[in-house]
Amino acid sequence: MRNPGVCLIATAVFVAGSTLGMAAGGDGWAAANAATQASGPLVTAAVTAKCAGFTRAHAGEILSVPEAAVTERRTDITPTTRGCDYSAGAKKIAFSLALDSSAAETRRRFEDLRETYTIAGRAAEAAGKVLPQGAYTDILNVGEEALWSATNESVAVRHKNLTILVMLPNDKRTQAAIATKILALLGS
Repeated sequence: MRNPGVCLIATAVFVAGSTLGMAAGGDGWAAANAATQASGPLVTAAVTAKCAGFTRAHAGEILSVPEAAVTERRTDITPTTRGCDYSAGAKKIAFSLALDSSAAETRRRFEDLRETYTIAGRAAEAAGKVLPQGAYTDILNVGEEALWSATNESVAVRHKNLTILVMLPNDKRTQAAIATKILALLGS
């Protein structure tokens, strides 16, 4: 069963890192941006505002319900993070799209996310929760880098300057499929 408190803490730390990273700047940003732009265009805010093109029809397909049964809600969590929620009764899909100004910043924040999950895993184990595979596991062949968190049962994916965090449904395979669909919509 998902622990909403741990999920919210990890998500809040992740989102706060996005906002702080944008404000802090740092050495090498210009070089990192130039290198990233040479390898392809960055994801834009216009793309995240539209939930990367993920629609009620996509949600209906994943949830095995008609598109008409799906309701959609998009919210700005921070100026750089968009929440995308789809529901059909008790069936739900929830993900966020966090945008950074460079791929280098997204790589750094993804490493911070790993550290956050490790700390959350230690806290969960200290509280008696057994994590047989550790706090997180890497997921191969999804985005540039992806992991599944055992502490909050979510999938995080890094793609260029974008981080996709899929929180619902609680199934790891379905979460990875949702992230893969979003990446396909981005043309990746």
